[in-house]
Amino acid sequence: MKLNVRWYVNNGENKTLLQTASVKLAEKLSKVIHSLCDPDNQRSFIQNNLSGQLPLNRLGKEELLIHIFGSKDPSRIKCATVQIKIRNILDKEEVIIEALEIDEVTSALLEFATIDIISELKTEGINLCWC
Repeated sequence: MKLNVRWYVNNGENKTLLQTASVKLAEKLSKVIHSLCDPDNQRSFIQNNLSGQLPLNRLGKEELLIHIFGSKDPSRIKCATVQIKIRNILDKEEVIIEALEIDEVTSALLEFATIDIISELKTEGINLCWC
């Protein structure tokens, strides 16, 4: 799977800013999905309904402990571990990451910016290091 990434920021009023990306899947699918980027996260995740559409290498299974806010005891779920190949659109470098397949990544409703943040920043004379 090859990913072509165009970055956006979720920047609604009175909301938490999250780095998101519109990702183009460039294998057999020609589909654009939204990716939530959390550079401080310990694991990567992919939804079951998406991973089922992709030719991913399966590595095994892993048990996850899910701690829901306010709960005393964690929920346990078994997840398949898969390999995902991502490619930088700037220098074509490819990296293989591992991700856990889960039913739902987040139940929060994410609103994506209606403008291209990179272009807006460039008009203000701001160039990001990865652009």
